[in-house]
Amino acid sequence: MKTNTILKLSTACAAILFLYGNAAQATEQEGVSCPSGSTAERSNNNKTLKCKKGLHVLPSICPPLNNLGHIIPKVRSGIDMCGTVIIPAPDVPSAMAPPLPGMPSASKFTRDVNGANGNVDRFIASHYVFPNGLTVGLVPVPYNPLHDSSKGVSCPSGYSGLATANGIRCFKAESPKPADCDFPWRFIMNGGAGDQDSCQLGVLDNGVTKPQGMTKIQHDFDRSLGNISWILNIKAGNDEWVRRVYKYPESKS
Repeated sequence: MKTNTILKLSTACAAILFLYGNAAQATEQEGVSCPSGSTAERSNNNKTLKCKKGLHVLPSICPPLNNLGHIIPKVRSGIDMCGTVIIPAPDVPSAMAPPLPGMPSASKFTRDVNGANGNVDRFIASHYVFPNGLTVGLVPVPYNPLHDSSKGVSCPSGYSGLATANGIRCFKAESPKPADCDFPWRFIMNGGAGDQDSCQLGVLDNGVTKPQGMTKIQHDFDRSLGNISWILNIKAGNDEWVRRVYKYPESKS
């Protein structure tokens, strides 16, 4: 009885007809991963990746924009306040300094009463960075610095996500194609190891099949591309090849 088996095929030499390749490096197929010192946060479907790396910190200041006369900081065990100098008026809560370029929007910050040292209030937001792995050709490039790293990166529409060691990769599976053999090789169902279909030419046994509709050389070349892999599903009947197309996840503004 056959069982479904997935053989990861990614790089191959077209001149060596039966070589199974290893995963390509620095390509869409490898996906992206969070840099050292950050923690990967993935969505349940592995289609979105955020890389958390510490905190953004902004100080508590006086005066608040809506109470410009309250210029005197008053540090308290509770929420820090701002008071007036001349005209008596009730104290008002201190304000947050404006976020700097590259920081999350003001709405993402929350007051940290008494701060990390148990003294002055501060405002904090999770610090997110973009993942590594995006390339143009084989040249590493950063994600758009004007986009919001706190939103992470997500797979394009129509693509599924796979978790990697510290990141994700995005792929779209095409319709399965039956396994067959190039002429003059003879197709042998269940002829290979583990009941895998195989190709036979005279005394040469256990030649690797290829997808119907393309030659073995075309198949080897296609799976050598950095954004393509072929998955072989070993089945009770005719085996099937499934082509996967990979894309990098995208950042958001």
